[in-house]
Amino acid sequence: MLRGKSFENNWNTYKLLAHISPPDVKSNINVAIMNIGAPCAGMNAAVRAAVRMGIIQGHTMLAVHDGFDGLAQGQIEPISWTTVSGWTGKGGSMLGTKRTLPAKMLEEISQNIAKFNIHALVIIGGFE
Repeated sequence: MLRGKSFENNWNTYKLLAHISPPDVKSNINVAIMNIGAPCAGMNAAVRAAVRMGIIQGHTMLAVHDGFDGLAQGQIEPISWTTVSGWTGKGGSMLGTKRTLPAKMLEEISQNIAKFNIHALVIIGGFE
């Protein structure tokens, strides 16, 4: 092999995320994914990878639009394998992101976590 071990690992990850079909097995776990903070390079690629890895594990993946505001307002919908196709090269945040902190919306957030039966929350982004 002409390349190093890290290239081989990256190549195997790419093949895993790009060329397999979603499994028929379900885990009964709902995972919500959202962006927070300023839109930045790599957000969409990270969301794509997380969504596809979750689907490969059999989880139901949910998209939360507009950060904590969207989580509080119930802007939550299923996100699929094909939905995130082509997201890797796009800038910004396809899910939408805001710089709002959750402190003033905790009651609404907890209600929507229960309403949508969310078992895990993947948060991509951050604050400066």
